[in-house]
Amino acid sequence: MPRALRGLVMRTDNLPPLSELATTRDWLTPEELGERLGLTTVTLKKWRVTGDGPKFARLSPRRVVYFIADILEWEGARPRAASTTEMEQIEREAK
Repeated sequence: MPRALRGLVMRTDNLPPLSELATTRDWLTPEELGERLGLTTVTLKKWRVTGDGPKFARLSPRRVVYFIADILEWEGARPRAASTTEMEQIEREAK
């Protein structure tokens, strides 16, 4: 796992569906993605350099977008935070 992502677990299960965020287009700006993930655009920029975040498209030297299909794929591959109940069950099963 890349150093920038160690210990970072994002919960996206309580966020609105991307279809509600982008009803007329199939992409999000870095500002919109940052708001969705609770991250700054600076973090997203760093991830673009290190390759840690979702795939992106550079439309011009100053214009970057994230396609919704790539965001969904990246979110699906991210580890999920377990609830306390799930963690207790995992601990019981490990004993």
